Amino acid sequence: MKLYIEKPAFLINLFIATVLITGCGNRACESPVFGFRIINSYPHDTLAFTEGLSLYDGCIVEGTGIPGYSSLRKYRLKTGDMIDFYSVSNRYFAEGITIFNKKVAQITEDANIGFIYDLNDFNLVDSFEYNSRGWGITWDGKDLIMSDGSEKLYFIDTINFDIHKTLEVSCCDTAVKKLNEMEYVNGEIYANIWPGSLIACISPTDGRVNRWIDLEGIFDPEEISDESLSELKRLKMSIPEKKEACPNGIAYDPINDRLFVTGKLWPRIFEIEITDNVIPDSK
Repeated sequence: MKLYIEKPAFLINLFIATVLITGCGNRACESPVFGFRIINSYPHDTLAFTEGLSLYDGCIVEGTGIPGYSSLRKYRLKTGDMIDFYSVSNRYFAEGITIFNKKVAQITEDANIGFIYDLNDFNLVDSFEYNSRGWGITWDGKDLIMSDGSEKLYFIDTINFDIHKTLEVSCCDTAVKKLNEMEYVNGEIYANIWPGSLIACISPTDGRVNRWIDLEGIFDPEEISDESLSELKRLKMSIPEKKEACPNGIAYDPINDRLFVTGKLWPRIFEIEITDNVIPDSK
């Protein structure tokens, strides 16, 4: 499902052009595109096919995918030292994760099931079912919010896990699809748009994209070492080329107002600051 990627730059330009032309007619798009500045970077496992990223008490909680290699892990942000590691059954392609109420929710791509773990020790404490695919998930302080690769977001009750609201995401009256890993940031839903470099900043009220963040240039997949690729092949992970290493992973530190991003197989987690300037020609 998410293992083959065309050239990101082409897809980004095509996507923005579609929104600008199809959605807005002759008027300028109302959703500006912002850039970023790297503040710091931290170690990241180059064998981690990142599907979800969260920050808790100075540690990264990460979910990784691919059947046989899917995992839930907790490690120190600054050093990468592993604290907890849970191997997901090889029956599942694990997807997004989020922290809520001292628990961790982790969804699966096409098995229609999500798992709930205790945040402290990763013991499995519950599960829930859904009828769609599972791509990304986040928590707004009340509901779990899940994406399925379409333009839809599902708001899920954290007690009975029923879906009580569905929201369609759009920009300039055009549906925004392929919503992947997500994070709730200052009243907005940040979502990676697979497989390119764009992050959509979405209103949880009406589903409109308020603005975009473009991570283009933050990391070049060609920088992935041949040693890492050799190890991936030795493990028989179905990732044939460096171009699979797209952005996927957003974590937010609300106490210190810090934003972190990473990607599949990337060697670093980047702490970034969103620049105030709008990228030229985005409006």
